[in-house]
Amino acid sequence: MDVINIQIQVPKDILTLLNTTPYELAEESKVTLVIDFYKTGRLPSGKCAEILGCTKEEFYKMLGRRGISFLNWDEDESEIRKEINEAKINYQK
Repeated sequence: MDVINIQIQVPKDILTLLNTTPYELAEESKVTLVIDFYKTGRLPSGKCAEILGCTKEEFYKMLGRRGISFLNWDEDESEIRKEINEAKINYQK
């Protein structure tokens, strides 16, 4: 996957306030951005997982930890049915 780097400016004390490192802040920002794109229907779950370097199941768990349903009803109905079936299969394992 071809990538681009995006820079954001934040106050220096944000790292202290959040008790984090620049790398952790960048990673959390990427996760938050991707999840927001998923919630607003701008990216499907598979692409979100690809961007974050995880499986769809791991992406669904990220959503769950944030209290977000993995079923994005704005997606195509066939995609929703596919995700439900995949979740059932993974649950049975």
